[in-house]
Amino acid sequence: MVSHMINKLPQTAELDPSRVERRMPVRTGYAPKMTPPQIPWRLLIHITGESHTTVGMEVKEKILIGRADAALDLDLMPYGAAAQGVSRRHAQIVRDGESLFVEDLNSTNHTLLNGYAIDPGRRYRLHDGDELVLGLMRLVVRFVKSPSLPSLEN
Repeated sequence: MVSHMINKLPQTAELDPSRVERRMPVRTGYAPKMTPPQIPWRLLIHITGESHTTVGMEVKEKILIGRADAALDLDLMPYGAAAQGVSRRHAQIVRDGESLFVEDLNSTNHTLLNGYAIDPGRRYRLHDGDELVLGLMRLVVRFVKSPSLPSLEN
């Protein structure tokens, strides 16, 4: 029969919880910090090709882009998305602080940002005038209004 011995720390004033005073700091005139409401980004998305259309969008948190899916914020089906290889849930534009990012959602025919293929599940920063290609569909993203600037319109 083997007996196990457990070493215990000696209780001192610092380690003994019964000897530690518990006081809450008193704050006078304290008001909880309020986070200001997020001002949405405003974008114009130019869809090139036969449809040659411009769609205005607001980005509060994210925009889900694809075709023929009820959860989409931007459904490209009316602009020939099926024939151009756009997946049902192809990509999303995500707001993170004062910046916008694009992310491919593991689409079948991939997403290009300014001619470069982007890795699925990874976010890439968007800039005014960037070109996105979803499958074969070409989109140009224009910033109309940014939360950090009063307006980018002239």
